[in-house]
Amino acid sequence: MNKIWTVIIVITLLCNSCEIGAPLEDCDYNVRLSFYYSNYGGTNQLRDYVASMTDYLYDAQGKLLSVVTRTKAQVPTRTMQLPPGDYTLVSWGNLAEKTVVTPSLPEGMLPEEMNLRQNNPAAQDAAMQYNGERLHYARVEFNVPPSGVVRRTVYAGHAYLDLKVTVTGIAGAAGQSYTMRLDGTHPGYGFTHYNTVGTQGFTMYVPRLLREETVPHLVPGCRGNGYGEIYGEFVAARLTGETVPVFSLWQGDKQVLRNVELKTFFDTMLIDMDNNECQDFEIRITVDGDRVYIQFVTLGDWIDGGSFG
Repeated sequence: MNKIWTVIIVITLLCNSCEIGAPLEDCDYNVRLSFYYSNYGGTNQLRDYVASMTDYLYDAQGKLLSVVTRTKAQVPTRTMQLPPGDYTLVSWGNLAEKTVVTPSLPEGMLPEEMNLRQNNPAAQDAAMQYNGERLHYARVEFNVPPSGVVRRTVYAGHAYLDLKVTVTGIAGAAGQSYTMRLDGTHPGYGFTHYNTVGTQGFTMYVPRLLREETVPHLVPGCRGNGYGEIYGEFVAARLTGETVPVFSLWQGDKQVLRNVELKTFFDTMLIDMDNNECQDFEIRITVDGDRVYIQFVTLGDWIDGGSFG
């Protein structure tokens, strides 16, 4: 009996030799990256929120070497066999047909030359944007030595704004749908980052926004419910501390709610758009005659609101 168990243990160690620091020739990879995301900390919930990861691998000179998309069971882990040297990997989660990489042929490009822009082939006006993907962004630098296996954990952070809006007190035309509009949003991202945020023991990289451009973001087809409320949800690029989002409500070509500047409200609530991990907000806008009141519905422990005359 002891001999049988000895054989089983030896076989197990050989099958897992790459995982326990064996010589490089016993492994089919020399880089293993584990991607992690959790909205509350603890268990890795990446596959609950990210359906695919598209990896852009750059060499020590910053030139793009390869683009690989991983889906399903491959999302949490990436293994590679690379020559010794320095590398940078930029990964986008949930990259799909609504966002495109420009330039369209990025081989050999530097990360600072590459952008993500929303693709709206069905839009009547290319200058307008509609809800896109809930993107996640990850970045890691690593060195591959002549021997051994490099293992790194990479945090995939939020790269989107999720803004839920409920409007009450509007006397619009009965039976018609509304369009919610958010001016001042950005049309996409660069592949480099402009900030880092410490979160859950990891470094979250915040991708560089195309700040020099702003576009209106539309959510059409919003309808009122039986309680006199109109609800819509924006999924857009993240806001920054400099972004000035302006909300309005329309029925056809008629503006039924004047422009409501939201930056002052977020600043009053001490929301730091450059350093927050998750830009997931739900607000209520109440119209009472000439006054407009704004209040958070959900934001962790935030329960206070503000108003604008």
